[in-house]
Amino acid sequence: PTRRSSDLLTCPAKDDQHKSWGELTGSRKEIDKRNKVIIEKYRNGVSVNELANEYCLSIYAIRKIIYQN
Repeated sequence: PTRRSSDLLTCPAKDDQHKSWGELTGSRKEIDKRNKVIIEKYRNGVSVNELANEYCLSIYAIRKIIYQN
């Protein structure tokens, strides 16, 4: 017999079992680490434009990282 998508049963994970974006691959940790370096460089006098060029990010993205807290 042919299966239809309506034949499949999916059970969503419980809220406390759900992983945030990047948790399984470690991407979140890498981005957080990069962002800390960007903030530190900015505090040490590196301009937003220089950081944007160095990290291939927009000026808007760099500002979001710097002013996130």
